[in-house]
This record gives sequence, C-alpha cells and structure tokens, in this order.
Amino acid sequence: MAQEHILIIDDDPEVLKTLGNRLEHEGYRVTTADSGALGIERTRRHKPDLIILDIMMPSTDGYEVLKAVRMEKATKEIPVLILTAKLSNMSQVLGFDIGADDYVTKPFDSAVLLARMRRLLDGKRGRTEGELLYRRTNGLGLLTAGLLVADVEHHQVFLDHKEIAVTAQEFRILTYLMERKGKVVRRQELIHEATRNRDSRSRSLDVHINKLRLKLGKKGDFIKTVRGVGYCLKWHTSPPLRTSAKS
Repeated sequence: MAQEHILIIDDDPEVLKTLGNRLEHEGYRVTTADSGALGIERTRRHKPDLIILDIMMPSTDGYEVLKAVRMEKATKEIPVLILTAKLSNMSQVLGFDIGADDYVTKPFDSAVLLARMRRLLDGKRGRTEGELLYRRTNGLGLLTAGLLVADVEHHQVFLDHKEIAVTAQEFRILTYLMERKGKVVRRQELIHEATRNRDSRSRSLDVHINKLRLKLGKKGDFIKTVRGVGYCLKWHTSPPLRTSAKS
C-alpha cells in the first residue's frame, strides 16, 4: 500500500518540523507549507490524503484556506483536521461550518492527534452541500449559516466575527429560519411561531424582516422572499481563492 500523504499548513516552523518528523516516523509521507497561500497551492498540486491546518496565520488564514479547499471539485473531499491555539466555541463552529472534519487544540497530545487522523483517513466523509452551509453544532448551542452565527443560549448574533445587535423578535425570526436549513418557511408559521402573534394578517413580520436585512448589510439579500408563501434563508459560500504562490 502506498504511503498516505499528509499536508501540514502552519506558520510555526517548530510545529512543521516536530509534527512532520513524528508523522514520517509513523510511516506517513509529509509535505509542509508555512503560509495559507502556499498551503492552497500545495493542496491543488499534491491532492494529499489529509490536511492538518492552522487557523491563525497572517495574510491568508486557515478559514480562507478551508474555503478554497472545499470550493474546488478536485480537493473538496480531502479530510481537514484543524490544529490551532484558538479555543473559543465561536472559532470551532466557524471551522466546522466551513467544512472542517475535526478540531484539535494546541498544545496537543500526539497520540490523540494520530488517533483523530486515523479516524478521518479510515472513514468516509459523506458530506453534502447542505451540511457545509448549515450546521448546528451539538452541545455548543450555536446555529450557523456561512459566517452567520447565532448563540441561542446568550441571544447573540455574529456576522463575519462581529456581533450584530438584534431585538428579541428579530432573534427569534432569524434563528427560526436558520433552523429550517434553507427551506421555505410559510408566512403564517413565522408569524405564529417566531413573532408569537396570533393575527396571520399582521404586517409586523415584514417590518422585522426588513430590519434584519438592513442589519445584515450586504448579506441581507440572503433572506429571500418567496412570493405568496413566506421566507427562506439561503446562504452562499464565497468563490475559491486564486493564488500564484510558488513552492
């Protein structure tokens, strides 16, 4: 059997050296990249069996690398294990939402990392596009759609890592749409369940939707109006990055 090929993308030379040596000792073939842009280029060139990816890198960070990997047909099925010092639930859910398969924090136990790698290499990913764009992370109480995140427990909404102030009604409407994973939600259902208004003829829903769109800025048009039916949240990922980095 050919050696399984691992690509490590990290701007820390010590991590590249130490982890690379350990993986080679375990029988893997290893390629390294010390920047996000170089990591994208080497992913395209080598099509590794698995990518170990740092998040906090200058210029092109790990999230951008992950988007590029997932958006291209030739690389989108490669398992990606995020290895980073970022500890927050927010950073984890963003990574999972974009398409990460697992998440290990630094400092890490090499035995645990190897076990996680083996699971990813042995398993079938079975990813669908819907699961990439919309995901609820078990145990974290977070709803996500692209880089839009709703913290259900703390009634907070974040877009592109920045908090957006919303009212209680707006929060209920937004999370109700996010939970429906891109499906059309009937107007009467939103009025009754999200705004808790018994009058199905009420126009207050339209007011709340318009305010939400304004608060989401350029992303506001992702709350789609389905004429005569209701509303739907349709989120799109960004196109793959282009880079001319050389190895």
